Amino acid sequence: MAVSYLSSVPKLLGRENYEEWSYAMENFLVLGGLMKCIDGSESDTVLIGKAKAKIILSLDFSLYVHVREAT
Repeated sequence: MAVSYLSSVPKLLGRENYEEWSYAMENFLVLGGLMKCIDGSESDTVLIGKAKAKIILSLDFSLYVHVREAT
């Protein structure tokens, strides 16, 4: 059975919880082997897509408008 730690990452609400969210998200991406996607050294578009999806799913719905076109 696969374990998902995404539920351990608080939803990013905005400035008020950015520090907690970014710390938890960084560790979540480390567990998934996706940190190269964040530092720009990954070229595999599938892995980059997975990292982006995980980040977006950790955002509050109200923030989607700000990241919809992000790469």
